[in-house]
Amino acid sequence: MDNSGDQSDEQQASEKPIGIEEQKTIERQEAEAERKGSTEDVNEPPATTTEEIIGKAQEQVKSEANVKQSVKEKSKPILKDQSTKLFDKFTKHFQASKVTSGNTTNMLKQIQKQLIQIEKTNIIRNKQQVVIGQLVAQVKVMQKQLDKVNSSINRIKNIPNIKRKGSSKKRTKK
Repeated sequence: MDNSGDQSDEQQASEKPIGIEEQKTIERQEAEAERKGSTEDVNEPPATTTEEIIGKAQEQVKSEANVKQSVKEKSKPILKDQSTKLFDKFTKHFQASKVTSGNTTNMLKQIQKQLIQIEKTNIIRNKQQVVIGQLVAQVKVMQKQLDKVNSSINRIKNIPNIKRKGSSKKRTKK
């Protein structure tokens, strides 16, 4: 009995790690198997032949194999459930990222439209500044001309009265 218990511990250690619940289940089953084995030993006369010893050992190996197989079968659905959950999470994340990507795309399009509008506004403002500069230059030219006309008028006012009468006659003749 001790040898087979040591062998099952070694086999469990070499297998992949299992969940806590599965480990507890295995331990309960082993404890029940030990109890059954100990009650059988007390009630039954000791086995004297090697055939009986071999038979018991084979039965014990079969029961341990059944226990291990049931543990493996239990772990497969758990792995399937975990992979299904992971796939579902991935799908949800992917859908959310698609929505976010769509929202981001829409926001980028809106930003692009606003940038185009700003660019158009800047172009218009630059044209207005050019026109304003041209108008300022024209106003300066006009101001110079007005200054010349004003100085001419002042000169004419300062000419003696006699010349003015004669010059007015010339003007009326035209």
